[in-house]
Amino acid sequence: MTIKWRDNWDVGAPAIDQDHRKLLSIITEFSAVSAGKEDRLEGILEKLFRYSKEHFAREERIQRNIGMPEHDSHVAMHRNLSLHLTHLFGRLVAEGDPARKRAMVPDIGEFLKDWLVGHVLGADMKMRPYLARSGSRGVGASPNSKSDIPQQPARKRPPSGERPKISEGSSIPDERRQSDDGGSIEVAGDSQKPAPRRDYDLIDPEEKPQKTSRPDRQKMLESVLVEHERWLSSRRAEGKKAILGGLDIVGCVIAGRDLTDADARASDLSDANLDGATMMHADLRLATLSGISAQGCDFSMARMRHANLTLAKMNGAILRGCDLAGANLQRAVFDGADLTGALFLDTDISGADLSKAEGVRADQMARVVGDSETRLPPGLFLPKAES
Repeated sequence: MTIKWRDNWDVGAPAIDQDHRKLLSIITEFSAVSAGKEDRLEGILEKLFRYSKEHFAREERIQRNIGMPEHDSHVAMHRNLSLHLTHLFGRLVAEGDPARKRAMVPDIGEFLKDWLVGHVLGADMKMRPYLARSGSRGVGASPNSKSDIPQQPARKRPPSGERPKISEGSSIPDERRQSDDGGSIEVAGDSQKPAPRRDYDLIDPEEKPQKTSRPDRQKMLESVLVEHERWLSSRRAEGKKAILGGLDIVGCVIAGRDLTDADARASDLSDANLDGATMMHADLRLATLSGISAQGCDFSMARMRHANLTLAKMNGAILRGCDLAGANLQRAVFDGADLTGALFLDTDISGADLSKAEGVRADQMARVVGDSETRLPPGLFLPKAES
Protein backbone atom coordinates (compact mmCIF):
# COMPACT_ATOMS: atom_id res chain seq x y z
CA MET A 1 0.00 0.00 0.00
CA THR A 2 1.46 3.35 -1.08
CA ILE A 3 1.03 6.28 1.29
CA LYS A 4 1.14 9.79 -0.15
CA TRP A 5 2.03 12.76 1.99
CA ARG A 6 -0.83 15.04 2.93
CA ASP A 7 -0.37 18.74 3.51
CA ASN A 8 -2.25 18.61 6.80
CA TRP A 9 0.54 16.37 8.15
CA ASP A 10 2.94 19.34 8.08
CA VAL A 11 3.96 20.46 11.57
CA GLY A 12 4.90 23.97 10.45
CA ALA A 13 8.70 23.75 10.41
CA PRO A 14 9.94 23.48 6.80
CA ALA A 15 13.08 21.55 7.78
CA ILE A 16 11.10 18.94 9.69
CA ASP A 17 8.33 18.67 7.10
CA GLN A 18 10.89 18.13 4.34
CA ASP A 19 12.57 15.46 6.47
CA HIS A 20 9.28 13.64 6.95
CA ARG A 21 8.67 13.60 3.21
CA LYS A 22 12.17 12.23 2.61
CA LEU A 23 11.71 9.49 5.22
CA LEU A 24 8.41 8.46 3.62
CA SER A 25 10.15 8.37 0.23
CA ILE A 26 12.85 5.99 1.56
CA ILE A 27 10.23 3.74 3.19
CA THR A 28 8.27 3.62 -0.08
CA GLU A 29 11.49 2.73 -1.93
CA PHE A 30 12.07 -0.14 0.51
CA SER A 31 8.55 -1.52 0.05
CA ALA A 32 8.83 -1.32 -3.75
CA VAL A 33 11.96 -3.49 -4.12
CA SER A 34 11.14 -6.12 -6.70
CA ALA A 35 11.91 -9.82 -6.62
CA GLY A 36 15.49 -10.62 -7.55
CA LYS A 37 16.83 -7.38 -6.08
CA GLU A 38 16.78 -8.39 -2.41
CA ASP A 39 20.42 -7.31 -2.09
CA ARG A 40 19.19 -3.68 -2.15
CA LEU A 41 17.02 -4.07 0.96
CA GLU A 42 19.80 -3.77 3.52
CA GLY A 43 21.23 -0.65 1.87
CA ILE A 44 17.84 1.09 1.80
CA LEU A 45 17.13 0.24 5.43
CA GLU A 46 20.58 1.48 6.41
CA LYS A 47 19.92 4.71 4.48
CA LEU A 48 16.65 5.10 6.41
CA PHE A 49 18.48 4.63 9.70
CA ARG A 50 21.15 7.21 8.88
CA TYR A 51 18.70 9.82 7.58
CA SER A 52 16.42 9.30 10.57
CA LYS A 53 19.37 10.07 12.88
CA GLU A 54 19.98 13.32 10.99
CA HIS A 55 16.28 14.14 11.27
CA PHE A 56 16.04 13.32 14.97
CA ALA A 57 18.99 15.58 15.79
CA ARG A 58 17.53 18.43 13.74
CA GLU A 59 14.08 18.03 15.29
CA GLU A 60 15.48 17.96 18.82
CA ARG A 61 17.44 21.20 18.19
CA ILE A 62 14.27 22.93 17.02
CA GLN A 63 12.32 21.66 20.02
CA ARG A 64 14.93 23.13 22.35
CA ASN A 65 14.79 26.45 20.52
CA ILE A 66 11.01 26.75 20.79
CA GLY A 67 10.93 25.66 24.43
CA MET A 68 8.85 22.53 23.93
CA PRO A 69 8.21 20.98 27.39
CA GLU A 70 7.99 17.43 25.99
CA HIS A 71 11.53 17.64 24.57
CA ASP A 72 13.09 15.06 26.93
CA SER A 73 10.38 12.46 26.37
CA HIS A 74 10.66 13.07 22.62
CA VAL A 75 14.42 12.40 22.76
CA ALA A 76 13.73 9.11 24.56
CA MET A 77 11.16 8.23 21.89
CA HIS A 78 13.72 8.90 19.16
CA ARG A 79 16.24 6.64 20.90
CA ASN A 80 13.69 3.83 21.09
CA LEU A 81 12.89 4.24 17.39
CA SER A 82 16.60 4.09 16.55
CA LEU A 83 16.96 0.88 18.55
CA HIS A 84 13.90 -0.48 16.73
CA LEU A 85 15.42 0.24 13.32
CA THR A 86 18.69 -1.38 14.43
CA HIS A 87 16.77 -4.49 15.45
CA LEU A 88 14.96 -4.65 12.10
CA PHE A 89 18.25 -4.23 10.24
CA GLY A 90 19.76 -7.10 12.23
CA ARG A 91 16.80 -9.36 11.46
CA LEU A 92 17.10 -8.60 7.75
CA VAL A 93 20.87 -9.14 7.62
CA ALA A 94 20.61 -12.38 9.58
CA GLU A 95 18.20 -13.89 7.03
CA GLY A 96 20.41 -15.50 4.39
CA ASP A 97 17.68 -16.90 2.13
CA PRO A 98 16.73 -14.24 -0.49
CA ALA A 99 13.18 -15.61 -0.82
CA ARG A 100 12.56 -15.50 2.94
CA LYS A 101 14.16 -12.07 3.10
CA ARG A 102 11.84 -10.86 0.36
CA ALA A 103 8.86 -12.30 2.24
CA MET A 104 9.69 -10.07 5.23
CA VAL A 105 9.43 -6.88 3.17
CA PRO A 106 5.63 -6.30 3.32
CA ASP A 107 5.55 -6.58 7.11
CA ILE A 108 8.62 -4.41 7.61
CA GLY A 109 7.32 -1.85 5.11
CA GLU A 110 3.91 -1.71 6.77
CA PHE A 111 5.50 -1.30 10.19
CA LEU A 112 7.77 1.53 8.95
CA LYS A 113 4.85 3.41 7.37
CA ASP A 114 2.76 3.03 10.51
CA TRP A 115 5.73 4.20 12.58
CA LEU A 116 6.31 7.33 10.50
CA VAL A 117 2.67 8.37 10.13
CA GLY A 118 1.89 7.52 13.75
CA HIS A 119 4.92 9.44 15.03
CA VAL A 120 4.17 12.49 12.89
CA LEU A 121 0.44 12.61 13.64
CA GLY A 122 0.99 11.83 17.31
CA ALA A 123 4.18 13.11 18.91
CA ASP A 124 5.43 15.59 16.28
CA MET A 125 2.05 17.31 15.92
CA LYS A 126 2.44 18.53 19.52
CA MET A 127 5.08 20.95 18.20
CA ARG A 128 2.54 23.01 16.26
CA PRO A 129 1.40 25.43 18.99
CA TYR A 130 4.98 26.09 20.13
CA LEU A 131 6.12 26.65 16.54
CA ALA A 132 3.24 29.07 15.93
CA ARG A 133 4.08 30.95 19.12
CA SER A 134 7.80 31.24 18.35
CA GLY A 135 7.35 32.28 14.71
CA SER A 136 10.48 31.69 12.64
CA ARG A 137 12.82 31.61 15.65
CA GLY A 138 14.97 28.51 15.44
CA VAL A 139 13.04 27.00 12.54
CA GLY A 140 15.08 26.08 9.48
CA ALA A 141 13.88 26.43 5.91
CA SER A 142 15.30 23.08 4.84
CA PRO A 143 17.46 20.24 6.12
CA ASN A 144 20.47 21.89 4.44
CA SER A 145 19.83 25.21 6.13
CA LYS A 146 21.77 26.35 9.18
CA SER A 147 18.91 28.51 10.42
CA ASP A 148 17.49 25.70 12.56
CA ILE A 149 20.65 25.71 14.68
CA PRO A 150 21.32 28.36 17.35
CA GLN A 151 24.00 30.66 16.11
CA GLN A 152 27.16 30.61 18.19
CA PRO A 153 29.37 33.67 18.74
CA ALA A 154 32.51 33.78 16.67
CA ARG A 155 35.35 31.79 18.19
CA LYS A 156 38.99 32.68 18.10
CA ARG A 157 41.03 30.31 16.01
CA PRO A 158 43.13 28.03 18.23
CA PRO A 159 46.91 28.02 17.91
CA SER A 160 48.24 25.88 15.10
CA GLY A 161 48.13 22.14 15.88
CA GLU A 162 45.67 22.58 18.73
CA ARG A 163 42.07 21.31 18.62
CA PRO A 164 39.35 23.77 19.66
CA LYS A 165 37.73 22.97 22.99
CA ILE A 166 33.98 22.45 22.88
CA SER A 167 31.91 22.96 25.99
CA GLU A 168 29.47 20.20 26.87
CA GLY A 169 26.04 20.65 25.31
CA SER A 170 27.14 23.19 22.68
CA SER A 171 26.33 22.64 19.04
CA ILE A 172 28.43 23.63 16.08
CA PRO A 173 26.88 24.47 12.74
CA ASP A 174 28.15 22.20 10.03
CA GLU A 175 27.68 22.27 6.28
CA ARG A 176 26.00 19.09 5.06
CA ARG A 177 24.96 17.88 1.66
CA GLN A 178 23.19 14.84 0.31
CA SER A 179 24.63 12.40 -2.16
CA ASP A 180 22.94 11.91 -5.51
CA ASP A 181 20.90 8.98 -4.26
CA GLY A 182 19.64 10.91 -1.27
CA GLY A 183 21.42 8.58 1.11
CA SER A 184 24.89 9.23 2.48
CA ILE A 185 25.59 12.53 4.18
CA GLU A 186 28.94 14.24 3.96
CA VAL A 187 30.42 17.04 6.04
CA ALA A 188 31.78 19.86 3.93
CA GLY A 189 35.54 19.80 3.72
CA ASP A 190 35.70 16.05 4.25
CA SER A 191 36.88 14.57 0.98
CA GLN A 192 35.78 11.03 1.76
CA LYS A 193 32.41 9.56 2.57
CA PRO A 194 32.33 7.52 5.76
CA ALA A 195 32.65 3.84 4.94
CA PRO A 196 29.24 2.14 5.10
CA ARG A 197 28.85 0.03 8.21
CA ARG A 198 27.52 -3.42 7.51
CA ASP A 199 27.42 -4.78 11.04
CA TYR A 200 24.15 -5.37 12.86
CA ASP A 201 24.64 -2.60 15.39
CA LEU A 202 24.43 0.77 13.64
CA ILE A 203 24.54 2.80 16.84
CA ASP A 204 27.92 4.30 17.63
CA PRO A 205 29.40 2.88 20.85
CA GLU A 206 29.56 6.28 22.52
CA GLU A 207 25.87 6.82 21.76
CA LYS A 208 24.66 3.59 23.36
CA PRO A 209 22.43 4.16 26.37
CA GLN A 210 23.30 2.57 29.68
CA LYS A 211 21.75 -0.87 29.95
CA THR A 212 18.70 -0.63 32.15
CA SER A 213 18.65 -2.91 35.17
CA ARG A 214 16.02 -5.63 35.23
CA PRO A 215 14.01 -4.00 38.08
CA ASP A 216 13.93 -0.72 36.12
CA ARG A 217 12.90 -2.52 32.93
CA GLN A 218 10.17 -4.35 34.80
CA LYS A 219 8.92 -1.12 36.38
CA MET A 220 8.76 0.58 32.98
CA LEU A 221 6.93 -2.39 31.48
CA GLU A 222 4.48 -2.50 34.40
CA SER A 223 3.20 0.99 33.61
CA VAL A 224 2.62 -0.07 29.97
CA LEU A 225 0.77 -3.22 31.08
CA VAL A 226 -1.45 -1.34 33.53
CA GLU A 227 -2.43 1.23 30.88
CA HIS A 228 -3.16 -1.53 28.37
CA GLU A 229 -5.36 -3.44 30.81
CA ARG A 230 -7.27 -0.21 31.51
CA TRP A 231 -7.65 0.22 27.76
CA LEU A 232 -9.12 -3.27 27.47
CA SER A 233 -11.41 -3.10 30.50
CA SER A 234 -12.82 0.28 29.43
CA ARG A 235 -13.44 -0.99 25.89
CA ARG A 236 -10.78 1.35 24.48
CA ALA A 237 -12.23 4.43 26.21
CA GLU A 238 -9.45 4.90 28.78
CA GLY A 239 -5.84 3.90 29.19
CA LYS A 240 -3.55 3.26 26.26
CA LYS A 241 -2.89 0.36 23.91
CA ALA A 242 0.46 -1.33 24.61
CA ILE A 243 3.17 -0.73 22.02
CA LEU A 244 6.15 -2.84 22.99
CA GLY A 245 8.45 -2.19 20.03
CA GLY A 246 11.59 -0.28 21.01
CA LEU A 247 11.19 -0.92 24.75
CA ASP A 248 14.07 -2.56 26.61
CA ILE A 249 12.10 -5.52 28.02
CA VAL A 250 14.43 -8.47 27.46
CA GLY A 251 13.91 -11.03 30.22
CA CYS A 252 10.93 -9.24 31.76
CA VAL A 253 7.97 -10.97 33.40
CA ILE A 254 4.57 -10.74 31.68
CA ALA A 255 3.19 -13.95 33.21
CA GLY A 256 -0.57 -13.94 33.68
CA ARG A 257 -1.08 -10.48 32.14
CA ASP A 258 -3.58 -9.59 29.42
CA LEU A 259 -2.00 -8.20 26.25
CA THR A 260 -4.92 -8.90 23.91
CA ASP A 261 -4.59 -6.78 20.73
CA ALA A 262 -1.17 -5.42 21.84
CA ASP A 263 1.24 -4.07 19.20
CA ALA A 264 4.51 -5.96 19.68
CA ARG A 265 5.78 -5.73 16.12
CA ALA A 266 9.57 -6.06 15.87
CA SER A 267 9.78 -6.08 19.66
CA ASP A 268 12.53 -7.94 21.54
CA LEU A 269 11.02 -10.18 24.22
CA SER A 270 13.94 -12.61 24.38
CA ASP A 271 13.98 -14.75 27.53
CA ALA A 272 10.76 -13.13 28.81
CA ASN A 273 8.29 -15.04 30.99
CA LEU A 274 4.84 -15.12 29.35
CA ASP A 275 3.50 -18.12 31.26
CA GLY A 276 -0.30 -17.96 31.43
CA ALA A 277 -0.43 -14.58 29.66
CA THR A 278 -3.11 -13.69 27.11
CA MET A 279 -1.90 -12.39 23.74
CA MET A 280 -4.97 -13.07 21.63
CA HIS A 281 -4.98 -11.11 18.34
CA ALA A 282 -1.64 -9.52 19.32
CA ASP A 283 0.61 -8.30 16.50
CA LEU A 284 3.96 -10.06 16.96
CA ARG A 285 5.22 -9.86 13.40
CA LEU A 286 9.03 -9.71 13.21
CA ALA A 287 9.22 -10.01 17.01
CA THR A 288 12.13 -11.75 18.72
CA LEU A 289 10.77 -14.30 21.19
CA SER A 290 13.82 -16.56 21.44
CA GLY A 291 14.13 -18.42 24.72
CA ILE A 292 10.75 -17.28 26.06
CA SER A 293 8.72 -19.34 28.47
CA ALA A 294 5.12 -19.14 27.22
CA GLN A 295 3.61 -22.18 28.88
CA GLY A 296 -0.16 -21.94 28.80
CA CYS A 297 -0.03 -18.56 27.03
CA ASP A 298 -3.00 -17.86 24.74
CA PHE A 299 -1.78 -16.67 21.31
CA SER A 300 -5.09 -17.38 19.53
CA MET A 301 -5.30 -15.53 16.20
CA ALA A 302 -2.02 -13.72 16.91
CA ARG A 303 0.02 -12.53 13.94
CA MET A 304 3.51 -13.96 14.28
CA ARG A 305 4.83 -13.84 10.72
CA HIS A 306 8.64 -13.89 10.61
CA ALA A 307 8.82 -13.98 14.41
CA ASN A 308 11.85 -15.67 15.99
CA LEU A 309 10.80 -18.31 18.53
CA THR A 310 14.08 -20.22 18.68
CA LEU A 311 14.28 -22.37 21.85
CA ALA A 312 10.85 -21.11 23.00
CA LYS A 313 9.03 -23.21 25.61
CA MET A 314 5.45 -23.33 24.33
CA ASN A 315 4.13 -26.23 26.42
CA GLY A 316 0.36 -26.00 26.72
CA ALA A 317 0.24 -22.76 24.74
CA ILE A 318 -2.83 -22.01 22.62
CA LEU A 319 -1.98 -21.00 19.05
CA ARG A 320 -5.34 -21.63 17.38
CA GLY A 321 -5.50 -19.76 14.06
CA CYS A 322 -2.12 -18.19 14.72
CA ASP A 323 -0.21 -16.93 11.65
CA LEU A 324 3.29 -18.45 11.82
CA ALA A 325 4.24 -17.96 8.17
CA GLY A 326 7.98 -17.44 7.78
CA ALA A 327 8.54 -17.79 11.54
CA ASN A 328 11.64 -19.44 13.01
CA LEU A 329 10.64 -22.18 15.48
CA GLN A 330 14.00 -23.94 15.60
CA ARG A 331 14.35 -26.18 18.67
CA ALA A 332 11.15 -24.83 20.21
CA VAL A 333 9.05 -27.22 22.30
CA PHE A 334 5.25 -27.50 21.89
CA ASP A 335 4.23 -30.27 24.31
CA GLY A 336 0.45 -30.12 24.69
CA ALA A 337 0.21 -26.92 22.63
CA ASP A 338 -2.97 -26.39 20.57
CA LEU A 339 -1.99 -25.63 16.96
CA THR A 340 -5.45 -26.07 15.44
CA GLY A 341 -5.75 -23.95 12.30
CA ALA A 342 -2.30 -22.37 12.73
CA LEU A 343 -0.71 -21.28 9.46
CA PHE A 344 2.67 -22.86 8.71
CA LEU A 345 4.02 -21.43 5.47
CA ASP A 346 7.79 -21.58 4.93
CA THR A 347 8.00 -21.92 8.71
CA ASP A 348 11.34 -23.25 9.98
CA ILE A 349 10.75 -26.07 12.48
CA SER A 350 14.25 -27.53 12.38
CA GLY A 351 14.93 -29.34 15.63
CA ALA A 352 11.50 -28.34 17.00
CA ASP A 353 9.45 -30.81 19.04
CA LEU A 354 5.80 -30.91 17.95
CA SER A 355 5.36 -34.60 18.71
CA LYS A 356 2.86 -33.95 21.49
CA ALA A 357 1.18 -30.91 19.99
CA GLU A 358 -2.56 -31.03 19.37
CA GLY A 359 -4.53 -30.10 16.26
CA VAL A 360 -1.65 -30.49 13.79
CA ARG A 361 -2.75 -31.73 10.35
CA ALA A 362 -0.80 -33.02 7.37
CA ASP A 363 -1.74 -30.04 5.19
CA GLN A 364 -0.22 -27.68 7.76
CA MET A 365 3.13 -29.45 7.38
CA ALA A 366 3.12 -29.31 3.56
CA ARG A 367 5.16 -26.09 3.38
CA VAL A 368 7.49 -26.22 6.38
CA VAL A 369 11.26 -26.42 6.59
CA GLY A 370 12.62 -29.09 8.93
CA ASP A 371 15.52 -31.47 9.49
CA SER A 372 16.28 -34.91 10.89
CA GLU A 373 15.83 -33.63 14.45
CA THR A 374 12.31 -32.28 13.87
CA ARG A 375 9.73 -34.28 15.81
CA LEU A 376 6.14 -34.38 14.51
CA PRO A 377 2.98 -36.05 15.82
CA PRO A 378 2.52 -39.72 14.82
CA GLY A 379 1.52 -40.16 11.19
CA LEU A 380 2.82 -36.78 10.04
CA PHE A 381 5.93 -36.27 7.94
CA LEU A 382 8.05 -33.43 6.63
CA PRO A 383 7.59 -32.56 2.94
CA LYS A 384 10.00 -34.30 0.61
CA ALA A 385 12.88 -32.15 -0.51
CA GLU A 386 12.61 -31.04 -4.12
CA SER A 387 15.12 -32.76 -6.37
